[in-house]
Amino acid sequence: MLASEGESKFEQQVQAWSDRLAMLRLRLNVKKTEYLTIDPKEPSSIKINGTEITRTTTFKYLGSATALRQIGFETILA
Repeated sequence: MLASEGESKFEQQVQAWSDRLAMLRLRLNVKKTEYLTIDPKEPSSIKINGTEITRTTTFKYLGSATALRQIGFETILA
């Protein structure tokens, strides 16, 4: 998981991560990569190696999901 306060910084972090993986002969699966923002109304576009990644409203991790609602985030346990 990566986090950043700004879209451009976040895009730089993701690209640096992808580049490091490539140095180890690994590849980031862009089709399965998603990102979550705090403000769903804010226009946003994040690209990795020129490919736009999907924006989501739910983040799943170890059996729980964090979902973006109109008033903020809520955690849903599975």
